[in-house]
Parts: sequence; C-alpha cells; structure tokens
Amino acid sequence: MTRMLEGIVPTHAFATLWRDTEAVAMGLAVLEHGHVGLFDVVTARHARNQGLGTSLVSQLLRWGKRGGADHAYLQVMRDNAPALHLYAKLGFREVYRYWYRVKGPDA
Repeated sequence: MTRMLEGIVPTHAFATLWRDTEAVAMGLAVLEHGHVGLFDVVTARHARNQGLGTSLVSQLLRWGKRGGADHAYLQVMRDNAPALHLYAKLGFREVYRYWYRVKGPDA
C-alpha cells in the first residue's frame, strides 16, 4: 500500500480529521487535467453522522478547486448507503456503473 500511494504521479493530497489523538476521517484527492478525484474516503464507524465526512470531502474539493479543478469525480459501492447519502448531499450524481470481472479457475 505504501509503495502504491508513494507512486501516485499527479498532484495529490491526503487529508485526516483528528479528534484529540484519534484519526476519525481520512481521504485522498488527486488533481489532474482540471479534475479532482476523491479516493478512499472513510469515517470511523463510531464517528459517523457528525458532519466529519462532509467536512473532509469539502476540504478536499476546495483543495482541488484551488489547484484548478472545475470538475470532481469519485467511485462508490452501490451498497454504501452512508457514502451515497454524503455524496448526494454534496451534489454528486451517478454517471455510470461499473463492475469487476474475475477470471474463474477453469477459464
């Protein structure tokens, strides 16, 4: 994971929200070609529904805007109701769906 994160080439930012000495929310933003992509946004289960995700994503979006982004994108699992609610509240909408294919052992 460390090698993968260190290998990100475009301009990027990691954000963490702290409550005392505990990291309660974090995420990654990547800035490229006028777009900011949001990745791996998480909030600790016990800290949800307190506005932390909204604050974190808003900060990452502002960072992207300051870097020249006019558009933002992300990917989220369809069964992640808390994330879908957060992103809808921030103005995101579904553009397309995707899925992963796994090659079976007999293929």
